[in-house]
Parts: sequence; C-alpha cells; structure tokens
Amino acid sequence: MKSRPLRSSSGERAPIAGWVVAATLVLMIPAIVNGAPFIYYDTATYLSAPQPVLPILKFLLEPLTLRSGGVLENLHAVRVRYRILSSADPVAADWIMHRGRAPHYRILGALSVEYGRVWSLAALQALLTALVAALFWARVAGLALGWGWLAGMAALTALTPLGLFAGLAMPDILSGVTVLAVIGLVLGWTRLRVSERAALAVIAGFAMLSHQTHLLLGAGLALALALLARHTAGRYRGLAAVLAAAFTAGALEQGYMQLLDLRPDATVQSRPHLVAHLIDHGPGVDYLRQNCPEAGFALCAHVDKLPMRWSAFLFGGRSAESRFLAEAPVAERVTISQEQFPLVLAIIRDDPWGVLGFALRAAGRQITMFRPDGAIIMPDNLATHPVPFPPDLKQATWDSRLYADPGLLRTLGDISGVVVVGALALLLLGWLRLWVRQGGADRYHATMIVTALMAGLLLNAIICGVLASPYDRFQARLIWLLPYAALMLTVAAFGTATQTARHGARND
Repeated sequence: MKSRPLRSSSGERAPIAGWVVAATLVLMIPAIVNGAPFIYYDTATYLSAPQPVLPILKFLLEPLTLRSGGVLENLHAVRVRYRILSSADPVAADWIMHRGRAPHYRILGALSVEYGRVWSLAALQALLTALVAALFWARVAGLALGWGWLAGMAALTALTPLGLFAGLAMPDILSGVTVLAVIGLVLGWTRLRVSERAALAVIAGFAMLSHQTHLLLGAGLALALALLARHTAGRYRGLAAVLAAAFTAGALEQGYMQLLDLRPDATVQSRPHLVAHLIDHGPGVDYLRQNCPEAGFALCAHVDKLPMRWSAFLFGGRSAESRFLAEAPVAERVTISQEQFPLVLAIIRDDPWGVLGFALRAAGRQITMFRPDGAIIMPDNLATHPVPFPPDLKQATWDSRLYADPGLLRTLGDISGVVVVGALALLLLGWLRLWVRQGGADRYHATMIVTALMAGLLLNAIICGVLASPYDRFQARLIWLLPYAALMLTVAAFGTATQTARHGARND
C-alpha cells in the first residue's frame, strides 16, 4: 500500500554510523565526568564470571563422541547420565543459584573487568542504545538524523536517567533497548535494510537474554503490537523475528540453568518475588494468618514475622527477624522457593478481587516511580557489601564525583519529573498539530509509534511493579522513552520540510 508517511530523504536511507558513534560518546559523558562507571548492589554479581557448565555438558555428550556402539545406544547412554545427574537431592546442595542473574550478560561483565576496567561494558551499552535509538528515529519514524537529533540525545542524557543507566554496570539500560528494537522490527520491517533487521533481531535477543523482565517485556510488547497494529506481511515478518529472538533467549537461559542444576553441589531456584510482594502488606499476609498452619506451607512457621518489606524478605534486613529467609538453611530456602506458585495460587483463590486490586495499585504506583536516587549503591553499603567488587572499580567509585556530591542524583530526579511532565504536554500538542497538518496514514503511523512506546512503559510497570514490587529503579531505567517519543512527535508535527520530507515509502 503506497502512502506518504513521515519520511525524510536523509532519514530513509542515509548512513547513520557517524551519528551513532557521536551519540555513543554523548551517552558516556556522565560516566566519564563521574570518573568511573556507575555501580549498583547487584553489579558485583554481574561482573563475576558465571558458574561453568562445560564440564557437565562434556560429561553428558561424551557417549556421542565414541566410535563404538550405535546411535541409539549412545543416545541411551546420554539419557542414563542425565538421569544420574538429575537424581541428586537438591536439599544436599552447598549453594543456590538464582534465576535472573543472566549468565550471558555476566560473560561480558567478566570480560569487561579483565579488559577495560568495566569501561568496555559501559561503551558497549552506550553503543547499543545509540544504534537502536538512531535506527528507530531514522528508519521507523522516518526523521532526519542530524545535529538536532544529537542535541536531543544530549538533552536526554543530561536531564533524564538515560546517561546514568547507559554507564551503569547492570543490564537495566537494555530494557529500553528491548522496547525500541521490538517496535522497530514489528512496525518498521519494510523500512529497514536486511542488515538492519538482522542487527535489531540480534540486539533484541541479547537484550531479552540479559534479564527475565526484559524477556517478558519484549514478548508481551510483540503480542500487544500483534493485536493493535494492522495485519500486513511486513508486520508478521517483524513479529516472527521478535518471537524467534525471544524464544532463542529463553532457550539459552533455560539450557544454561538446566545444566547448572545438574551440578551435584548446586541447585537452581527462582527468588520468590511474587510471595515477597504479597506479604509486603498485601493479601498474602491475611491468607497465611487465617490458614496457617493447616495450609502446610513452609512460610507458616514465620507468620509472626509478617508483614515484611519485600526487599528485606528476599535479601535480609537490619533486624534478625527480617533475615530469616536469607540466613535459612539451603533446604528451607529451596522449599519456600518451590512453594511460591502453589502459595500464590492459593492466595488468588482465597481473595481474587483483593489480589487484583493489589496488582492494579502496584502497577499504578510503579508507573509514577522513576526517580534515579536508588540506582547506585550507597557508600555505607559499598564498604560492607558481601560480594566483592573489583578493587580498582571500588576505589574509583569511592573517588567518583557522584560520591563526592550525592545530591546530584536527587537533583536529576527532580529535573526528570519536570521533563516527563513537559514531554506529556509536548505529546498532546504534537498530536493535535499532526491531526490538523497530516493525512490519515501519517496520523496512523505516528499514533502507532507513540502508542507502542507508551505500551512498553506500561508493560514494564506491570511486570516489575506486580511480579516484583514497585521500585523507582525499575521504571527509571526506561523513562527516557517518554521524552524521546515526545521529541519524535514534535519534529514530525512542527519540523521543517527538510526534517520531515515525504518520499512515498510503504506504510505497512
């Protein structure tokens, strides 16, 4: 279908490499000025090499390398070895490996410690963010890359948490990358070159592989777009690429965890985030008080300690009572983890409307919580953190600008709030202007882009606010997408002919 969407001669097919490099450098300015990449409590884990599983894989597949015996006989030997390893009692394990600490991202983190003192990881994250943002602007939105776009990226870097998270040694920035890559593939498939499609698919897969919430976010957003967008061949191909990336990411994560779980000295469990949220002054407390000990859950033995803040339940708090799970024997922690979903289902059956209201309130709170104040580890915690940081990174953090003036984060949070309010106003003005100035196809394309970006922000709030708990860092990591959408719509609606010239590209 031929139409005249918002296109520009420089945005449609012009090279973007130079602008991507420039934007990468801009995104790294906050970390450079700080004197060190930013770190969070979990950074120490993400910078450590993942537990090795190659010996396990070699043991399992060894029969296939033997020349003696038939194929079926050797496959049977593999199955026998798998049953031997999987029959080990998880209660007898020495330690627990929790899902969600992406091993593939940790490989990059460990390499960045060895080569580049973590600066290489910050540079990679800045590069991926700049590349996806540029492709989205130029190919999907059809706007011209230039000094105006670079100035906009610089403004977002300085006035929103974008620059902070680009330089944070955590996979958080990749949540926004996931949103842009997924939307780009689904809405912009026919406008992307083959190499750009491949690049976005690989980046989307890596971003979704970097954290479980990103996988849920990418898959959920793709399905939402499948329902909202017009059904065309290009959309179906883009959707297939996203789902293939999501499936690959999930399979790699699950495969690693399955192999790790076969180690006799370890067991793999999921942290009981849902339970932690429901007992943080939620309906889970009432259920346990009314049904224990008859319900038979392991948490019944600790009802007297509830309610409890979700973070204290998962990681331990200051009081001895709040550390009962963190300091519990491996057997008890395994049991509580394994009982998570049966307990959640029991709570839902007991009070479905209460749980629904609790979830809606949590998502509503999360969508409004995006201050960056808690996005870095505090000095007191850095000194006592149980997982060691690389010594040179730790010292650089002590000497950093942010530690010398911690009020900078509070100021950034205040400014970000003003920017978000201004972005909402710009979105409204841009849409009204576009409605008057452009035709139906143009309005539809612009509406779909903005709707998809808003859907990404909403899905992130639901996933993090409900499945974990409302926490500023969860939404702050991608709140920059809101003013980025406002900038795109403003340029499309009020820009010059050079910025938004149309060239009859396909509007699918």
